Amino acid sequence: MLEETLCQPGLGEIVHRHCCDTLARRVQQTASFDGVLALDHHYAYDAVTMMKTVSDTTHTSIYDYEDNFCLVRGIAFSGQNCFVLRAKKHSARLNRLSQTTTTNLLQVGNVASFYYQYNRPKQQIQAAEADGGYWKYHYDDLGQFFLRQKV
Repeated sequence: MLEETLCQPGLGEIVHRHCCDTLARRVQQTASFDGVLALDHHYAYDAVTMMKTVSDTTHTSIYDYEDNFCLVRGIAFSGQNCFVLRAKKHSARLNRLSQTTTTNLLQVGNVASFYYQYNRPKQQIQAAEADGGYWKYHYDDLGQFFLRQKV
């Protein structure tokens, strides 16, 4: 366990703790102010050491990964024992992000949705939004990004 303590006149005492497992992965993080617990996060991992959940006393985030990759495919957020938001990512060839969708599970429809296009040198050239608007990405002759333009 790693513990940091800060004492400053007028602010009181702040104690920040990190607890790790035998593989040096963070499993708990706490912070307290003048002895009162203000933050208590817990982390859990799957069998191949990928982060599976992050939680506090009332909220949980659950991570889902692409098969055979360490790319996050989706994150589900819950609070008060019900799922409230889901973020999903879809990847195309070469692990290029092709679509992201965020859905509010308490209301009908997506909160946000984006579709991405790439050119032959694998540079992102366009990001389309759910409302039909999109962003164009421009590169100089050396292939370096220099402008993002809303269309």
